[in-house]
Amino acid sequence: MSSTNTYTRELLERGVVVLPFLEADERRSFHDKLIEEYRSAPEFIDANVTLESGAVMGGCKFGSFPSSFHNTTVRNLRMKAVEDVIPALFQDILDRDGNKKIAILADRSCLRPVGIKPSPESWHRDENPYADANHTVFGGWVNLNSFDQHFSCCPKTHNEVTNNSGFAPITSKEEKKRYKAMKEKITIPAGHIIVFYERIVHEVLAHAKKEVMLRLFLGWDLTTDNMNLYGHYLNSIGPTVTTEEAKQKFKQTMKSFPVMDKTIGGKCDKCAMYSPNHLMFWLPRLLKFSENVRPAYCEDYTFKSGKNSGKTFRIVKRFMKTVEDEAWKAGRPYSEKELELFFPKRVHDISRAEKRMASSKTGSWEEEAVVPAEPVYLGRSYGRVPMVGLDNGWSKHQVIGPASKVQRYDRETAETYGVPYRSITVGNFTWYHQRSHRDKQFHGYTFPNRRWGKRRRGEDAVVWYISESTEQSHRRHVRTINGNHTEELEVNRFSV
Repeated sequence: MSSTNTYTRELLERGVVVLPFLEADERRSFHDKLIEEYRSAPEFIDANVTLESGAVMGGCKFGSFPSSFHNTTVRNLRMKAVEDVIPALFQDILDRDGNKKIAILADRSCLRPVGIKPSPESWHRDENPYADANHTVFGGWVNLNSFDQHFSCCPKTHNEVTNNSGFAPITSKEEKKRYKAMKEKITIPAGHIIVFYERIVHEVLAHAKKEVMLRLFLGWDLTTDNMNLYGHYLNSIGPTVTTEEAKQKFKQTMKSFPVMDKTIGGKCDKCAMYSPNHLMFWLPRLLKFSENVRPAYCEDYTFKSGKNSGKTFRIVKRFMKTVEDEAWKAGRPYSEKELELFFPKRVHDISRAEKRMASSKTGSWEEEAVVPAEPVYLGRSYGRVPMVGLDNGWSKHQVIGPASKVQRYDRETAETYGVPYRSITVGNFTWYHQRSHRDKQFHGYTFPNRRWGKRRRGEDAVVWYISESTEQSHRRHVRTINGNHTEELEVNRFSV
């Protein structure tokens, strides 16, 4: 299948593509918020220890603890990928084949502290053992750092195999030699996302960074099937379930906020907190690491052989199952609409108004629009005549309201933006919060899809602000004697 879409064509032909995803301010915001998610992860005791040494044993630092899959920032990024990446990359495939559908696969985040390098993995393919010929699985990640990240792979090797058998290392010397000659080092710039066929041949490079490395892994399942991969897993262990039965079981399982490995319809293979080598050779390090893990995620481990035979130690569970903090879960429930993203569909309609999840207090994607407790007014300045020479300028100030409904931001977002409402409805019209595309520090309210500063015929401004005044006014602008600044003098009020 060929495509006229440049990104889609590159993915189909080479098996890997890099796309722009986050603007600079978005990347910084998501980066900082994900760091805070690690600080407040319910599995750990001391946030500083978590950030300094990592949340997982070993060098890769892939988040194998359950909240790594379910915190608010991770879920917001997933939904943004649904909104942006599916139309930019997969929509052309869906349009050309009316039988194709797409679902998302949950994956973990990764925070790798300064100076720690991952354990190298030689050439291999990541294959989902529950994906039959009707499923094509894609992986990838978002680079949340300000510096480049890299992916070492062999383009065009995604079509060399058709079966899926799980983690598939390349063992043949001849193949290793061939792939070494084919390999490319793909650069993922800051704020970009890489997407690749799960079956492409790739390796993990062992390089330490001088800064904390942060990324979020993502996955997609392109299929003609109505059942997601979790349903195929259930059928592999029996008894057979229908598509609807698999869906209900999945939704029930998600209430516990599980580690999303491939048996839960996730992307990662085995999400381990440490390797067997840590038990055999690095037990003191494992014990030290376990001191920072809350008791609910630890276990008493008794050695059956070796020099510690018969001894019992309190260590972190190698395979965590679910989030055990009921308050943490209660503050972040999955909505039905969000859960539907994990099931194959032709269209996942996630509008920008629905994309953000709300605060941990409400847990819904967005708070519903409600009647404000106190009157809210919108105001704008328009009809401005500039000051020229010694002549004074003037402008009109229009106020509308009170608002019939408002849609609040969660506390964190409100503090970040400096405005309390995501939308304000007056009469039959709704204005939405927007930042200036020229200067992100300026905030206002405009109609949907209206770029900041874009004007309609007969109007001088379409950007409104929350007004402290409840009346219209006519303002005169007077130049001060030194000429360095102006002041506004209200000369009369009028009704509109």
